[in-house]
Amino acid sequence: FSPVSEEAAVGTLVGFIMAAAVNQTIVYSIVEGNEEGVFSMNETTGEISTAKPLDYETNSSYVLKVEADSMRVVSSNLRAPSKSNIARVVIDVQDENDHPPVFTRSLYIGGVAEDAKTFTSVLQVQ
Repeated sequence: FSPVSEEAAVGTLVGFIMAAAVNQTIVYSIVEGNEEGVFSMNETTGEISTAKPLDYETNSSYVLKVEADSMRVVSSNLRAPSKSNIARVVIDVQDENDHPPVFTRSLYIGGVAEDAKTFTSVLQVQ
C-alpha cells in the first residue's frame, strides 16, 4: 500500500486486497492489528479505509492481518465448510507538518550601528 497522510479524512480509501476462489463468495475481515479500530474493511470488496483520524506522532505504521474467507452455498442454502487465507498488510502513515512553528513574540525590533562589522548579530528571534 502507498503511504497515507496523517491528515487524511476519516473514510479515506487506503487500499484493497483481492483473493480469488472458483464459484465461491469471498468475505474479507481484519483479524489482527486493528485493536483501536483505526481502519475499517469492506467485507465484500476488500477495501480498507480509515475509520479514525491518523496521527504520525502516535503511530507511524500499522501491520494488519486480513483474512479472506471463501463461502460456498450449496443447493440446500447451507453454508459449506469454508477455506480461508491470511495476508499481512502494512500501512505507513505519512508525516505532515501539523505543528507549525510559533514565534514567542508577534513583533521584533532590532538596530545596528552604521559602522558595524560584516556578520555582526543584529537580532535573534525565537
